Amino acid sequence: MCASATEGCRRLVDTAGLTAEGVGVRLRMTQTLIAAPAVAVSATALTLSQVDGPATLAVANFLIFGACWLAGLFVASYGKEKLIGALSLAGAAVLAGGLIALGGGLASPMAVLALALVFEPWWVWRSERAILVGVIAAVGAVVASTLVPVAGAGGASATLWLPVMIYGMTIAARLMKSESSESNGATSFELAEALDAAVLRLTVTGEVSDVTEKTRDLMRLPPELLLQQGLFDRVHVADRVAYMCALSDLRNGAKNRQLDMRVRLPAENSESLAGVYEWFSAEFVRLPSDETGVIAIFREAQDVSELNARVELSEERAAQAELSKASFLAAVSHELRTPLNAIIGFSDMLTHELYGRFADPRQKEHVALISEAGNHLLGVVNAILDVSKIELGAYSIIREPFNLGATVSTSLSMISVQAERKDIAIDVQIDPAIGEIDADVRAIRQILINLLSNAVKFTPEGGTVAIGASDDGSAVRIWVKDTGVGIAPQDIARLGQAFVQAGDDYARRGDGTGLGLALVKGLAQLHGGSLTIESEVGAGTTAIVSIPKTHQAGEPGQAEVQILRNGLDHGAFRKTA
Repeated sequence: MCASATEGCRRLVDTAGLTAEGVGVRLRMTQTLIAAPAVAVSATALTLSQVDGPATLAVANFLIFGACWLAGLFVASYGKEKLIGALSLAGAAVLAGGLIALGGGLASPMAVLALALVFEPWWVWRSERAILVGVIAAVGAVVASTLVPVAGAGGASATLWLPVMIYGMTIAARLMKSESSESNGATSFELAEALDAAVLRLTVTGEVSDVTEKTRDLMRLPPELLLQQGLFDRVHVADRVAYMCALSDLRNGAKNRQLDMRVRLPAENSESLAGVYEWFSAEFVRLPSDETGVIAIFREAQDVSELNARVELSEERAAQAELSKASFLAAVSHELRTPLNAIIGFSDMLTHELYGRFADPRQKEHVALISEAGNHLLGVVNAILDVSKIELGAYSIIREPFNLGATVSTSLSMISVQAERKDIAIDVQIDPAIGEIDADVRAIRQILINLLSNAVKFTPEGGTVAIGASDDGSAVRIWVKDTGVGIAPQDIARLGQAFVQAGDDYARRGDGTGLGLALVKGLAQLHGGSLTIESEVGAGTTAIVSIPKTHQAGEPGQAEVQILRNGLDHGAFRKTA
């Protein structure tokens, strides 16, 4: 029961920002003020009833309960221990003086209660000054009892020893609990020395009051450097929130908490003056025998340390790579795109002989080659920028209904010249029932042009390229199939990554940059769809783009790469990106 009352008071007390001593003072004062009416009411019931009726007794008891509990709740929530302590002691002195007078004077057992004015300040503050203030209050109460005559007061009675006995039992219970807590705490800490870990005693606010010698070996620190706020100052900034949350949970009734955290320690070599952060597995356990104590057990977390170090290094490298890529793309945009537009523009003017005819027809051919090369390079630059926008989430998709068949026809017209040069037949198999689809027309056109361009590029002369579209219910499937050489299994898994091309014969047949499929994959995913590549060496390749009919916000598409293999080592492969 006593433990339950202590636990209840502990939950009432706001310990934020308090030292270990401050927490103890506030908790003990709250307990004293809440428990005081039990003794005071028993004393007033035996003394005040001798001189007045039950109505006065009821009012007095109500005032005692109200004043004490209000003061206790105020201290628990807002502090002001010195002010409330002084007012409470003054009120207790007045009450004690009245009880002594009503009980029959200094010869009455009530006079013993004057000692409570000495014990309680010491119990709360644990200082010699508190004892001195208590003695002054007790003397004041005794003197007041002799100076104020009470009409109708009776003589000393044996029943008046009852409040004294009740108060004596509360003192005994508190002293025994305090002695047990100190003994158990000391024993627990002595046992902690035997652990292969650094053990610290903390308050629920995080202040360290005691440290085992194991910190010298485990943390390369003398124990005194971790006392008070020493541990908190060494906890990594990113881990301090979790550390304080663990202590807060313990303060609110949790029995234990465990977390991995970084602590700044001296470097093993003397070269690093700032020290290094190392990972520890920390377990925090609240001691049931200690009102404000927490035991923290720190062990090396070597596996966690190595794993987090690798993760941090990878994240740092990735961030640096992203920064480098962004800088590179900015340079490409400003240093290549602007002069390329000028080159293309002037070469077009020369091709059309706006400033006079060429003296030699070969000059016109050379200028046309300049324009063609410039347009090709500008296309590469634009593809790089588009892929970068997709990766950075800066590519905007604007869905609107449009006719898929018309868009396919437009895309075919842009690669028809290339197909005619290689005598490649184009087979169109668009399901007429599809009609309009809801998607970004610019993105779909870019997808079609890239897939058709790849198919024509890697299909030998006299081959066939087929393009089709079908409705599978929830999505529209657009596919482009060629009769080229196919893609080897070891290469198909990497397709769809920026600047990655298939190797060997497949790559040597084209002059691409490896951006086409990366762009197709990204645009499909922005629609919530996917890119699937099916290929078999010597039997051609089929690229399938699936575009959902209804866009759902937050659907990035199927990002994982899956390779489904059919047959033996040189069978057909399927990759979904």
